Amino acid sequence: MSQRYQITLNSGRDIYLDQLYQYRTYAGLSVGYPTPSHNEKVIQRALEYTKEKLWCQWGKPFLLIPTQTPIDLSDAERDRYLTYTSEMPSKLPEVVCLANFESFEPARDKAAMGSTLGIVWFQDGFGLPSDEIVEQIKSIDWDSSAFDHDGD
Repeated sequence: MSQRYQITLNSGRDIYLDQLYQYRTYAGLSVGYPTPSHNEKVIQRALEYTKEKLWCQWGKPFLLIPTQTPIDLSDAERDRYLTYTSEMPSKLPEVVCLANFESFEPARDKAAMGSTLGIVWFQDGFGLPSDEIVEQIKSIDWDSSAFDHDGD
């Protein structure tokens, strides 16, 4: 049997990756540049997808707030672009990541068999969480964010 991907939270709790679903952030964006308002829709859609894509999802997923990076445009591109919108273009990291992590210890209900939490983040490439993302995950207050389950 293979080793499970594990993160030890700053609290000392061990959590294990149970599911990971990834897709390109701007898949389907065929014209123009993303803007902060478009990016907000991308983030909301990612949060909604957790209910469809992750089999073991209770409650609201935990979002690691992504950084939006301004897109550099030449003066001519910027002038042309601003005739269509008042928002300067900005981009999110390339890949949306939806994941379920589980703990073999409950978060709040000591009678429960364990706990789980859906986490959404954005990173620059497919694969396991980047070092930067792992550091953010480590700081999650699992006891107040995760959901207890009875093992079913």
